[in-house]
Amino acid sequence: MTYDKDSKHAQELGRVVLPIVKKALGAKRIISCELDNATIVSLFDRYAGVDAVTVDKHGVRGIALRIQRQKHARWESFTIRCSRRSGVATELQKRLHNIEHGYIYPYLTCQFYCDVNGNIIYGSIIRTTDLYEYVRNKLVFLCDHQYRQASEGEGFIYILFDQLQNYGGYKMLRW
Repeated sequence: MTYDKDSKHAQELGRVVLPIVKKALGAKRIISCELDNATIVSLFDRYAGVDAVTVDKHGVRGIALRIQRQKHARWESFTIRCSRRSGVATELQKRLHNIEHGYIYPYLTCQFYCDVNGNIIYGSIIRTTDLYEYVRNKLVFLCDHQYRQASEGEGFIYILFDQLQNYGGYKMLRW
C-alpha cells in the first residue's frame, strides 16, 4: 500500500478512533498527524511513526495508530509491517532503529479493528517500548510462526494481546 493510500485510510478511521483514545488516556487534546499538513507534523508521521499526539496536564505524547477494517474476525493482536515489495524501510525497521539510536518514536502504540462501517470491534493500547521489547526478544519465532503476507505483497508479523500479557505482564488498555 502506498503512503498516500495508507494516509487516506488512516484519516477515515482516525475520525472514529481518536476520540476514544483521547478519552481512554484522559487527554485534554488529541491532534492527528494524518489530518494536519504542517511540515513538522508530516515529519513526525513519516519518519518517527507518530500518527497523533495527545496533550494532557503533564505534557505531549506521540501515538502510533494501526486501524484495520475486517468483516467478522477478532484478531486481538498488534500487527507490524516487516517487509515491503518495494524494499522501502518498514515500520519494524524504523521503530527498532529509532528506539535503539535515540530518535523520536511514539510513546504509545494503538491497534484497533473496525467493521466495514467503521464501528470499533476490538482494540488495545500499549507502551511502544514494551511492544518492541517483546518483538526484539521473539523476532525469530514471530517471523517463523506469526507472519502474514497481505495481498499487496507486504509482510506483517502479529503479536497476540494475550501473548504480551502472559509473557511480560505488560500493561495494556483493551476494548
